[in-house]
Amino acid sequence: MAREVIFINREKRLAKSPLWLALFLALSVLSGIVTWKNAYSIFPCVASALAVIGFWIGRPKLSRFLSYPISVSMLVYAISNVAWLAIANEVMSICSSVIGNIRHDFKSKPVAVPTDGEPDELMEACGEALATDGEKGVALELDKDNREE
Repeated sequence: MAREVIFINREKRLAKSPLWLALFLALSVLSGIVTWKNAYSIFPCVASALAVIGFWIGRPKLSRFLSYPISVSMLVYAISNVAWLAIANEVMSICSSVIGNIRHDFKSKPVAVPTDGEPDELMEACGEALATDGEKGVALELDKDNREE
């Protein structure tokens, strides 16, 4: 939990230090050493280290793609320990990652442009349709019936 608090506040001076990255990576490795049971014990350690790197870099697209090796590592570990709830959790995490990638990385954003009306109105509508929502960066869909007059 401390890891997430630090990485969420990365814009603040204290949280910008690369020492946090080193600390959390070291803790990931240390936890793997302390809890070592068999060869499968490496998987949670690797997953944790990848999560630390993904959070540190702070790019959502990279985090979404890193979620696959993280979830697969944890899934292998859960299967090796016959932990049914953990297996279900990782399957849901992988499904969530696929949906996130489709929604944010692969799906094209539709833009509806009206085909009837005066040329000036059409040009204005096309300009509005190409506008983006500043916070989300998502193309706005316009519908002739739903536009404000």
